[in-house]
Amino acid sequence: MSNSFAQKLPHWEDYMADHEFKGCPQHSTCTQEMGERFLALEAALKTKKLSSFFNKLGIPITGRRHKNQAAKKNQFAAIWDSPCNYKKEKKSSFERITTFSKKIKGPDINYPTYYLINSKNELTLIPASSDDSALGVHKNRLVFNRIYKKNYYQYQVGQNGQIFIENDINMTQFSEYARCKKEHLDIISNHLTKQELTQVNCRNIYDKKGQKSYLFYLPRCE
Repeated sequence: MSNSFAQKLPHWEDYMADHEFKGCPQHSTCTQEMGERFLALEAALKTKKLSSFFNKLGIPITGRRHKNQAAKKNQFAAIWDSPCNYKKEKKSSFERITTFSKKIKGPDINYPTYYLINSKNELTLIPASSDDSALGVHKNRLVFNRIYKKNYYQYQVGQNGQIFIENDINMTQFSEYARCKKEHLDIISNHLTKQELTQVNCRNIYDKKGQKSYLFYLPRCE
């Protein structure tokens, strides 16, 4: 991965300063225990022990939930007010929440959904953390890169939300914006409303051999 590309990835350290508990993201509601978990992740990355850390605790993933549906306080969560529906209700009605997990799943927390169509026009729905954008495709999974405290790591997500930490994949071609094709919109139309279909973003996305698939997702407000 080139340095120029890495500079464009999310930098978690931008959100880690000035919290009463070391390691906690800035401006979040976050416990000392959660801060210690972030610090442990940083240490695992520095010592090349991410796989062992992941097998025990997972990695940070982010979604949102309605405040009225918020579960009891979780000592292993970082929470912020979400801008979703803020202007309409004059206050925050959702909250953005980060936890550590080996799987991206609900039902208490909602995660963005990617709609992946391969070269055979087969559709796969893949949930994702709202912090990251898909880099490529591998084994019908989406591949994500992340920079955390200046340490790079890669992970994959399958259609059931299962997260995989495997050997890094060097993509020969990065994803790119594309014009939405009607034939593809028809394929995903059963999963989105008519209004959502007018808002959906479309991209070409590739595997490590350069084989093209098509990726669709809605704008986020997390």
